[in-house]
Amino acid sequence: MINFMKKAGIYDEKTKIKRCSVFYSSHGVMICLFFILSSAGAGEVKLFSNFNKSTVFNLKSTRFTLSKPMVITRIETYHWNNQQGTQTVGRVGIKGVGSWQAKGSPGMYNTPNAYWKVYPNIVLNPGTYIVTDSDPSTWSQNAGSGGIGFARIFGRPVKNSPGSTSTPQPLPPSPPKASPQG
Repeated sequence: MINFMKKAGIYDEKTKIKRCSVFYSSHGVMICLFFILSSAGAGEVKLFSNFNKSTVFNLKSTRFTLSKPMVITRIETYHWNNQQGTQTVGRVGIKGVGSWQAKGSPGMYNTPNAYWKVYPNIVLNPGTYIVTDSDPSTWSQNAGSGGIGFARIFGRPVKNSPGSTSTPQPLPPSPPKASPQG
């Protein structure tokens, strides 16, 4: 099965196949639906998430708090936008730290560019931070998220951080900001 999936271009070494459900069409054609579980990168853990399955709306920013220095490995925002998603993918960032060009991926019902993901790999010290998004008018939120934009923050502890006397790495310079498009 793995060789078939590799030849079909639906398998790579990072993909974890958990289950394949086989169905037969009325014409006797076998249809196999793969349920894929994507996991966080090696050593990364989810630090914050307010994603939920309630009806979504657009607008409002998101705050998250860190109690110890962390390497921020990934930030995701969600742009359901009444199942329209977005035509282009913008930038996701952390206010006062930097912003990064996001990569888009489809959401529920194949909504285009619903998920925006960035991989900053920066160190943040303890504190409260605000997630920024270059298209707040399409950034999903709902009552389940407290009316703030959906965001997931992933990271891992800074080495030698807990109980250590070493100083966390300084923040790298912010990447250049994109010029507004008009």
